[in-house]
Amino acid sequence: RSVAAESGTIRGQAPPQDFGDVSLVVNSLRREELVRGVPVTRIDDDGKGVVSIFVRRDKQLFEFTYERTLPGERLHLRVGEAKRDRYKGKKEPGRYRLILEDRGAASPDEVTPQCEHFSKDKCGGCAFQHLGYQSQLREKHALLATRSLEYGLRGVDVPMPVPSPEAYGFHSRTEFRCFFRDGPRLGLHPVGSPVPVAVEHCHLHPLASHEAFKATLAAIRTEPGVAPFDERTGRGWLCSVIFRAAMRQASEHEVLVTLVTIPAAPQENLKRIA
Repeated sequence: RSVAAESGTIRGQAPPQDFGDVSLVVNSLRREELVRGVPVTRIDDDGKGVVSIFVRRDKQLFEFTYERTLPGERLHLRVGEAKRDRYKGKKEPGRYRLILEDRGAASPDEVTPQCEHFSKDKCGGCAFQHLGYQSQLREKHALLATRSLEYGLRGVDVPMPVPSPEAYGFHSRTEFRCFFRDGPRLGLHPVGSPVPVAVEHCHLHPLASHEAFKATLAAIRTEPGVAPFDERTGRGWLCSVIFRAAMRQASEHEVLVTLVTIPAAPQENLKRIA
């Protein structure tokens, strides 16, 4: 399960006053070194787990982010790149690239995802469906409080987010890519991949949107001449389908379905799908 990390970034020029938010303090990082059991301390704006390592030799705090890792989880990281020029009298700090070689202890807040596509297909529609909902609220609150301080909003009391009545089915707008794989399909892109994965059931949108999703997919698959748009070749005319749900009554939704096409899409085919 080796996953490449993003490049480390420098948080500060001086040692931090408080090491409470630092995953690990090391004397140095050498290429091919295996650093075991590094804890993830928080998530970033994109829902990626953040590892912070203070390197005494560089007198710098470096941050590394990893897809689908959770606060409290421990990672085994391999130093894939280590460049340090301070010994030459230069002022540039070290540059490191740490690769996620294996996962250690799981996060205590990890839960089993409800959607099979999240784990099996690495669907990119959700960032942390495997993180308990109360923990999601906690991490979002911490992120907002941190950003408030960074923008100079000191002394501001950041309230906890108001929880949704439902942990799923809350998205009013969802969009699915149309592509061809054993017939026309609707799907989403996996994390870090341009190749979409076919989706049969998305738990993000409400039940009414899912019923509209099933009806639209069936209409697309039975319509002769449907040509999903291929970005690589520029051929085809049906790009994606957007579902917008609005609450009409206490428990009922109205759904607006939008077919996204190129300008030259055949109108007769679109009318029959509609």
